[in-house]
Amino acid sequence: MENRPAPPGTPLTEMPPVSWRHERKFLLEGVTLAEAESLIKRHPAGFATAYPERAVNTIYLDTPELSFYQLHIQGVSPRQKVRLRWYGASQGGAIQASLEFKLKRGQVNGKLTYPLAGFGFDGAPVAGWRLGAGLPEAVAAQCRGLEAVLVTRYRRRYYRAAGGSFRLTLDYGLDFTSISRELALPPTKPLAFPHLILELKYAVNDQLQADHITQGFPFRLARFSKYATGLRLARPEV
Repeated sequence: MENRPAPPGTPLTEMPPVSWRHERKFLLEGVTLAEAESLIKRHPAGFATAYPERAVNTIYLDTPELSFYQLHIQGVSPRQKVRLRWYGASQGGAIQASLEFKLKRGQVNGKLTYPLAGFGFDGAPVAGWRLGAGLPEAVAAQCRGLEAVLVTRYRRRYYRAAGGSFRLTLDYGLDFTSISRELALPPTKPLAFPHLILELKYAVNDQLQADHITQGFPFRLARFSKYATGLRLARPEV
């Protein structure tokens, strides 16, 4: 029987080992950065700064039909998101970026990361993401037919609980930029998102203790996706 390639965007069926974890998100509406920082530092779990703050830049890729987006809003599992990510300056040459597959399997999340060489992004059509060099063929095949759809930028602060089992990230200054499907037009003006996003990350076997940690925050858990939220705001016609 002839072996035909899978359609663009088909989730990986043969993956290298993935470290699965839980992720719980809080959407902080009407909370200032200083207030959020104070609540984190006063939490009984003893959260302290783990790494220096940095800027996070992401370009999300999707099929022309926005298959990844559709699967997300339908709550389908398993599913994935494909993105390019780098830290620091939002544009320029020789950016040290990575190709990431963000995986969702039931209630747990995983990530596969592949470094990219010579990636460049100057704020308009994406240059250099059509990969090839240095990527396994099975991985490069997953990107064929995908389009750059959305750019997100934000600042991230990192925290770790005493004992090291639980991590927090606090994102602020988030904005979204839609990229033209034709890749010949400049992107739209960034849309600012006014709220903060707090995320708790922990191992699969730490579920019980995680309940006590989340109860220590005066925030409501939220099902929040930067990709889905940004696409709805930047491209309301989808």
